[in-house]
Amino acid sequence: MCDTGGQLTERDRVAKTTRWKMETERLTPIAEAAKGTRRSESSIRRGLKIGEIQGVKLGRDWLLPKAEVNRLAKEFPLESEALG
Repeated sequence: MCDTGGQLTERDRVAKTTRWKMETERLTPIAEAAKGTRRSESSIRRGLKIGEIQGVKLGRDWLLPKAEVNRLAKEFPLESEALG
């Protein structure tokens, strides 16, 4: 980054935005993770709090890596998948 008095250059801003998009595309919000697993949002939050589930806290929101959502889905399959 260039020293421009604390201001990001356009190039730095684009690079930061691109990195952010790449990192967050691999992360899933709790609500979306709950839909794909047999867990409620509150149980996912509890699991995150006690370390049973891996995730990243971004501000007030938790995000789960896609691999963790897949693990939860395999561990707790939806009824339609378990029966079929």
